[in-house]
Amino acid sequence: MFSTTAKKIRYLRERCVNAYWMLRAGKFKLIFKSIYIEIHHRMKDIQAWLDKWNELDDSQVPGSGFVNKCKMVPPSSRPTTSQTSPPATLQVDSKVVAKELQSILATSTLQDKSRA
Repeated sequence: MFSTTAKKIRYLRERCVNAYWMLRAGKFKLIFKSIYIEIHHRMKDIQAWLDKWNELDDSQVPGSGFVNKCKMVPPSSRPTTSQTSPPATLQVDSKVVAKELQSILATSTLQDKSRA
């Protein structure tokens, strides 16, 4: 198997040999067409790579060993603190509460366990 660097060098060598033979044959249009195709292919690769990066949300970081969507990535630089809101002041009319409790007790039925 060839390494990535060896593959790139072999590809570049093949392209140079092709360009040499095109120059020797006087096929200048073919040279410009090959350059255009090569640039277009590279631009498509770069665009696909950028699209892949734009699709990532904040919870995914390429190259990390795992992706846990519950965690913040990157982690917060300072600890978070929670704040409690001040307790609400309740204002209740005791007569209204007593009346509501009496109506609840009047409508509920209780069984006598001694007779059952």
